[in-house]
Amino acid sequence: MDRRKSTRYDYQVTMILETGEVRLAGTTRDVSLDSVFFNTESDSDETMPLPGEPGRLLVDWEEGQVALTCSVSRRTEKGMVLQIRNHQSDLGLLIFRYFNGRLKGLKSRRTTLA
Repeated sequence: MDRRKSTRYDYQVTMILETGEVRLAGTTRDVSLDSVFFNTESDSDETMPLPGEPGRLLVDWEEGQVALTCSVSRRTEKGMVLQIRNHQSDLGLLIFRYFNGRLKGLKSRRTTLA
């Protein structure tokens, strides 16, 4: 039984996580309106923020950069779960635009094949 509050989407985009003096590049997966799994490119455990540590998740978008306030919920060997603290609507808009773009791509391929 899945006890998650929000639906998860397979959404991969490159983002930057800023926590204190540390900037980590990585990609997302399993995105919901209130959390993101962040796959970090860092192998160093020393640069990985600790659970509870606040940060900003930065993503470049067509209209400019979006900054989402977050905190580290938990860490794993492959990355970390970031809890979005505000701006869930901005994250929701990013997810919507991503899937809308994919749907347009599918429609144009279908038209080309017909």
